[in-house]
Amino acid sequence: MLSTILTSLVTSLIVSLLTFTVGLRTGKNQADRPKLKEIYRRLVVHFEDLKTAIDSGSPKTWDHFDKSLREKSPNSESWVYLPVVRAMKQDGTILDLPIVLAQNLEVLERDLMNFGTDYRQQSLNAGATVIELIQQQALQPGASSARGTLFGKGTSCTEIF
Repeated sequence: MLSTILTSLVTSLIVSLLTFTVGLRTGKNQADRPKLKEIYRRLVVHFEDLKTAIDSGSPKTWDHFDKSLREKSPNSESWVYLPVVRAMKQDGTILDLPIVLAQNLEVLERDLMNFGTDYRQQSLNAGATVIELIQQQALQPGASSARGTLFGKGTSCTEIF
């Protein structure tokens, strides 16, 4: 009789602990859901903005974002730009995401920021090259104007470009 009571008590205790554990996990998941939803919303908006900027022909660069003082010494200061993922890493929010996802987001954001910087630099270089070519062409003997012989006799600007 005593063994039956003891067995029943142990079984009840185990079932109660399992139910309690499952309830805690469910409650924690419910509590974390709005926080995660906000993090994912913020990331989607950020990467959609980056995509829209690329589609419009003016990708965002590091200096489109806030910057934070990384290190200050008596002789110099070190600043770091904080796009969304980098800011989330700095404030610890990124720890709520799966590790692989967080790492991929960091790499993607860095690559997109570097692309924007490279694109801007290439655009500036291309503009300078075009101006240099036009100046060289204008300085050639016999070059008078766009109407005259600048592009060759009988050749218009629209035929060249």
